[in-house]
Amino acid sequence: MAYPREQQQLYREAQRQERKETEMQQWIAHQAKSRKEVAMRQAADYFAKRKIQGEGELKRHQ
Repeated sequence: MAYPREQQQLYREAQRQERKETEMQQWIAHQAKSRKEVAMRQAADYFAKRKIQGEGELKRHQ
């Protein structure tokens, strides 16, 4: 099906915009996932450290 030149240009521009939006959504999802992983790791480190300190305090009080 032959499109006039203007319609082809509009179609290509719409495809380009859609691709850009998809890439942006994927990038945002990736950023959110990596931020969540970092937060989980920090929380695990924090609680591991607190547990170690807590055991040390228990030993001092006994």
